[in-house]
Amino acid sequence: MPRVQRSARGCPPGCAPWFEAPGRKEKDVTIVFGHWAALGLHLGPRTIGLDTGAVWGNKLTALRLKDRAVFQVAAR
Repeated sequence: MPRVQRSARGCPPGCAPWFEAPGRKEKDVTIVFGHWAALGLHLGPRTIGLDTGAVWGNKLTALRLKDRAVFQVAAR
């Protein structure tokens, strides 16, 4: 089972990731994003962060949207 990070690591006190901003408006859609390797895999109810740092020697992550199955391979 892949490790899932649910909130941002290393944020300064009083800061939060955009998807946890108080009062943030949402629609009935899921947003898939990347370019946040420090966050790691994030599987929220309406947000999915897939950057798991393959460029830094960690894992490359893919997600099958239909059932949210996660697939990972080690970086080489």
